[in-house]
Amino acid sequence: QIDWLGMGLWSLVLILINFIFEYGKMLDWYDSEYIWVATIATIILLICAIQRMFGIRRPFIMPEVFRYKNLMKALVLLAVLQIFLSTTNVILGVFTGGILHYDILHSTSLNWAVFIGVLLGAGYSFYWMAVYRGSYKIIFFIGFLCFMLHHLILYFVFQPGIAKEDLYLPYILRGIGYVTLYISIALYAAEGVAFPHFFPSITIMSFVRSAIGGTMATSLCSNLMQYLQKKNLIILSQEMDLVNPTANYVFCETMSRSLLSGQTMEQAEIAATKALYGMTNMQAMLLSWKEIFGGIT
Repeated sequence: QIDWLGMGLWSLVLILINFIFEYGKMLDWYDSEYIWVATIATIILLICAIQRMFGIRRPFIMPEVFRYKNLMKALVLLAVLQIFLSTTNVILGVFTGGILHYDILHSTSLNWAVFIGVLLGAGYSFYWMAVYRGSYKIIFFIGFLCFMLHHLILYFVFQPGIAKEDLYLPYILRGIGYVTLYISIALYAAEGVAFPHFFPSITIMSFVRSAIGGTMATSLCSNLMQYLQKKNLIILSQEMDLVNPTANYVFCETMSRSLLSGQTMEQAEIAATKALYGMTNMQAMLLSWKEIFGGIT
């Protein structure tokens, strides 16, 4: 017997949550009536879903599932993992495409380093969990340590002129931490769960991993990055005048090249101003990324 109505209620709740966090920034959050309607509908449907969970004999998600301590701890670990993944997913795409100017082929080729890390992490997880029978604390520590090192290395390599090879090690560490933590968290959550509660527990983990954790973490990182970038742009722009040697060099060099190419004085000044703004904006982006990665590390 399947609780189709309960499945529909929980599905609608997750769809609305994804809508709020996915389009909240685009629609200016609660200045939009669509976000208000989605929020109110989410609250109403969530209340109905919880009431149905406690009110029928075989609900889609059984309340007994939440009594397993391992599962609750696994959900917290999974949420933290989503935060680590969101920072790299959001920032690295902008860094490789917008700062390093990699095309799709070169950006995609970096995933081979992630693939190598996945193979190493899978082999280590199999040995540790199936052969050595080691403790979960150690493998959790190693998995999150890989992510910490991943963020720490990128904190120091966030520069416009780095080589592609400088990204191989952090990408490998990301692959190791990714697969190691997913395997160990899944096994830890399933430990001690009775068979009637096994599939509901998997459903809850998929909620956190795919529906809630990924969207919320990505939205949080994206909005934090936008806030820090605006703040740093305001701070850096206060020093961007012709007294600043770097700003003076960029402005005058762009002016000279523009005039030599046959542009008028007004066109050369516009080009120089755009070049100075582009440099300041790039520095603000790099500084914001360093603050995010440094804070996580």
